[in-house]
Amino acid sequence: NISTHGVLGYALMSSATIGDVLKLLLQYHRMLMPSRCLSLDQQQQQVALVCHPVHIDESLERFMVEAFYAAVVTSGHFLLGETIIDIELELDYPEPDYLASYQAVFGQAINFNCQRRQMSFQRDTLNLPLSTANPAVATIFREQCNSLLNTLGRQAPVSGRVQQILLFRSGDF
Repeated sequence: NISTHGVLGYALMSSATIGDVLKLLLQYHRMLMPSRCLSLDQQQQQVALVCHPVHIDESLERFMVEAFYAAVVTSGHFLLGETIIDIELELDYPEPDYLASYQAVFGQAINFNCQRRQMSFQRDTLNLPLSTANPAVATIFREQCNSLLNTLGRQAPVSGRVQQILLFRSGDF
């Protein structure tokens, strides 16, 4: 449930489009998942939300990737209501014994043993409007996210602070 993510969840819900949601998720995901690194790979027709590996126990890493992408799908269903988008999930590990659970959440377009972990969808999905959009409230929640992320940044090591500075540059690295 997107509202369980606190201020970030409300900031995402008040966004105007799916593209705005993804931009916020990339900027503020460290509030929820400090060790996770995400990026958005935009091609001409496709967009991929890439979840980069971190160096932790393999079973824990799989769990975190599965939970993250499941949360993206669940939140997407909530934000888009009746609008259905086709996604393709690529994972860099072998097919698990519980494939039916994957298919129940992600559908049939799941590929294992790929080079990277990504959830892809059509580029025009970025322009889909959200029924929960509220520009005035969105500004308030973004300011709260900035404040929280700044607080976290002061507690982070140097590498975390550098990463935070880069994220706030809006992709102008």
